[in-house]
Amino acid sequence: MDTTPLVSILIPAYNRPDYLEQALKSAIEQSYENIEIIICDDSTNNDVFNMVNSYIPLHSNILYFKNDKPLGEKGLLNAQKCLDLSSGEYVNFLMDDDLFHKDKIMKMLPYLLNNKTLSLVTSHREIINENDDFLPPIPSSVRLFNQTTVIEGKAFIGFLLKNLLNVIGEPTTVLFRKKDIENRFGFYNGKQYRCLTDFAMWIQLLSRGDGVYIPETLSYFRIHKGQNSKDPELMSLGSQESFTLIKDTFENGILGSRKAYDDCLFNWVYGNLSRIIKINKAFQENESLEPNFLSATELYKCFDYTLKELLGLN
Repeated sequence: MDTTPLVSILIPAYNRPDYLEQALKSAIEQSYENIEIIICDDSTNNDVFNMVNSYIPLHSNILYFKNDKPLGEKGLLNAQKCLDLSSGEYVNFLMDDDLFHKDKIMKMLPYLLNNKTLSLVTSHREIINENDDFLPPIPSSVRLFNQTTVIEGKAFIGFLLKNLLNVIGEPTTVLFRKKDIENRFGFYNGKQYRCLTDFAMWIQLLSRGDGVYIPETLSYFRIHKGQNSKDPELMSLGSQESFTLIKDTFENGILGSRKAYDDCLFNWVYGNLSRIIKINKAFQENESLEPNFLSATELYKCFDYTLKELLGLN
């Protein structure tokens, strides 16, 4: 068994050279040496190009690719390009505004090397702001366990979907085998996820094996004004995609019992009620929906289906 396989650190970049430089340094400084760092640049200017070019002569394992123009889909296609260009058996994304702990790969990789039943390794992550200050944990980043814990894959999926909470973390947080996601970023059950890309990947991985959670902080997730996580259209899309994940995992026999399915559906309705009420009111009053609720009709169909499922009418 190769004890030092190649690990690909994948950085999709977009117009954030200052944050990216910090992220890049955290990849370069990894104590695990056999890594390649792939940067695919979706930027609309040359600021990232100029910054990265100062590092390339010093580090032969940095591979940089500048796209002629942004590839689209809010960075999803750029992330897929990183994955397509990677050569490592093992993969860890690093979002261009996040950071790695210097021992992240070194501490995570042995779990995948030594246990073939594991399909992902995650850890506690700290939340930081624009100035690298630590912020209080958000609900999904609260430390799950105080000691390293292996969690059975299907049970982990059930927990994720019942609570609709990505406790596994953002793409930066997780190390996995490239083959286990079939070289497709943000896919599950043959569907491309545009908003819940990481959530879908974790379910794809956990449907193949178990997960391990390390309580030590091995990555840092940055919250700042430049993010689009509060975009209303994306939030509406995320609600649809979480519904689809619940439905598909149940139909695939992964979610478990009918009660587990109903619990997930009930929590989905409860978590999305205010958004659905707003859409329903507009429908009833024959008003034009706000431009940022472009996917409202599909979300309402999910709501209608869910109520009928819970009432046994489907």
